Amino acid sequence: MVFPPGVPKQDGNDPHFEGDSAGRSGDVLWMRTGVARLDGLSLWACRSQDWKHSKLEGFRCRIEDRFLAELFNGFCDEMQNARRPGIVRRLLPLILFILRTEVSAGNTSHQSMEWCFSRQAERSTPIAEALTYIDGNLDRHLTIEKVAQHIAVSPATFTRYFKKETGETFVQYQNRRRMEIAEGLLKTTNLTVLHICQRMGLQYSQMRKLFQQKHGVSPVEYRDRQD
Repeated sequence: MVFPPGVPKQDGNDPHFEGDSAGRSGDVLWMRTGVARLDGLSLWACRSQDWKHSKLEGFRCRIEDRFLAELFNGFCDEMQNARRPGIVRRLLPLILFILRTEVSAGNTSHQSMEWCFSRQAERSTPIAEALTYIDGNLDRHLTIEKVAQHIAVSPATFTRYFKKETGETFVQYQNRRRMEIAEGLLKTTNLTVLHICQRMGLQYSQMRKLFQQKHGVSPVEYRDRQD
């Protein structure tokens, strides 16, 4: 969500402006669930002013509310559906109303308010920052070039140091993390396999191949084995 007057862009670049940032200012409110998208909603804000960029220290919190998480997930899903803009216009005010009510009532978890930054704070290297970025975007089609740009290194440098520090290639790490989360969702939720695939940014055929390689069974068969 972006707020005037500067109307910043909502990505990870610093500052959040297209073109010349001189004389411009604007805030970005970030909202997201955890990777599994079931456990609550994290909020934080940042401000761009001219060439400077910083997080707003007084506005970072986490609300543990499964209903709110599902409501927000529904909003995000509908945002991808241009055929039903009316639903989006109704969902967003409702989400903001609940958020304001919960924050005003003090129903926030300040121990985990650094949800988006906690792992990054524990790490100090560019590759560590890349791991945080990858873990937070497993549902997206990330490429080596995209991640390298995020940590401001060349794709070749990123590839070399990623393998050196993690012992895995970019694809191996991404697939391992996706499998760990998908396995957990299959064990602990009633989400459909197709829904889990979407949350992991994979086609069913891709996830089936990963499960066959690791477990020798399909995702459905893997879930049945947990009963």
